[in-house]
Amino acid sequence: MKLLKITIRIPCDKGFRDEKQIITEDSTSHELLRNYANENMYEIISEPIEMTIDQIKNRLAHINTDIEIIEETIKRNVPILLNNKSYRNNEVFAEKLSHNITNIYTACDLTSDEVEKEWSTHESILPTYAEYTKNMSLSDKLKMYYDADLDQPISATNLCEEMADALSSPTWLNGFEKDFENYLKEREYIR
Repeated sequence: MKLLKITIRIPCDKGFRDEKQIITEDSTSHELLRNYANENMYEIISEPIEMTIDQIKNRLAHINTDIEIIEETIKRNVPILLNNKSYRNNEVFAEKLSHNITNIYTACDLTSDEVEKEWSTHESILPTYAEYTKNMSLSDKLKMYYDADLDQPISATNLCEEMADALSSPTWLNGFEKDFENYLKEREYIR
């Protein structure tokens, strides 16, 4: 999630005045500000904002404080919730909700290296399929698809079967691309 400083230059009786806002690149606000500026023919400037380590530490400290408050409130009012399963997209994520709270404490602790050593890369940091494969040839994709998890080179039989499918089906390439994308997602190469 990239932060942007948006400046819209609006004409006024003294020339121009700058209206500034900080938003995230993929937010609805970004789109609305762009549309507003374009409709009124105002100049709009978008500048990326790089956060400092101190700003990140400050945000994590606030998150840590809030999770402490949430945990204490749950313990006082409905402690059984901490022992219930947690869910994401209607699927069990963890056997106990307390596991998720512990994860937040761990992620906020900048003195711990558990996140880097033991956790997978967060999906929002992984590239998209298009980004990951932009410089890959079909040959590279086939090789990776058949070789990556094997200790042996791609077999001639598999390659011949794929080529026969490719030559006989106009939809083969789309199907292979979808299979390859799923393959990369399952192995956490892409989001």
